[in-house]
Amino acid sequence: MVGVAVAWGGPPQDELSLPELPMAAAAVLREPLPLPPTLVSVGFRGKPRRPLLLAAWLPSCESCVREIRGLTTGRGEVAAADVDVLFLGLGAPPEQAEAALRFAELAAAAPELRMRQRPASAAVQQALAAVAGVVLGVEELPRPFALLIDRDLEVQVVYAGGLDVATLRNDARRFAHGEVAGPERSRRAGRWAFAVQRSLAPFVRDLQRRGLSHDADFFLRLAKGRSSSREDK
Repeated sequence: MVGVAVAWGGPPQDELSLPELPMAAAAVLREPLPLPPTLVSVGFRGKPRRPLLLAAWLPSCESCVREIRGLTTGRGEVAAADVDVLFLGLGAPPEQAEAALRFAELAAAAPELRMRQRPASAAVQQALAAVAGVVLGVEELPRPFALLIDRDLEVQVVYAGGLDVATLRNDARRFAHGEVAGPERSRRAGRWAFAVQRSLAPFVRDLQRRGLSHDADFFLRLAKGRSSSREDK
């Protein structure tokens, strides 16, 4: 699991293993994670103009519905965050069709927001689960689940179990719109005493296990590039 600073219904903790998600958690990545190509293809059309909140949901998930309602109610905070918002409907095609209709009803409360919904293919759902696994150490995709992604297509913050708009605004301003040095990548005061680069090998293996060979090859090339860079120094 990667090094993260986690807010878990109280003070953040580090290197926390999360087998279950009984309440909301937000993980600030000490080292941003490049977005898997499968998620890039569903989340972006061309060069990103602003950061993106990429969220997964199901209409039958009450926490997911509350999350969407929270974004529409807190539309001022979402606007201040200056992010696009894309919800991905999980489940089988019938559930995704229901999600599209239900999302349109919920989003109608704040038509001015840059908030959309698309169905998530099986590959997209597996890619989301892989990111949840590498960051939070869980096997199944939590619901609700969201990624704050910057314009460089890197995951900056992961939200599991729900998020509030004030947290989103603050995280977007600090981590998605700005550049925060590795030793300072936390919501707590102070600095990390040391830096440990993420090992991509477990992530590559998990992507391969999930049948995401294209994503696995992308991170394998990235890992080899990092290795070559270290050898040249």
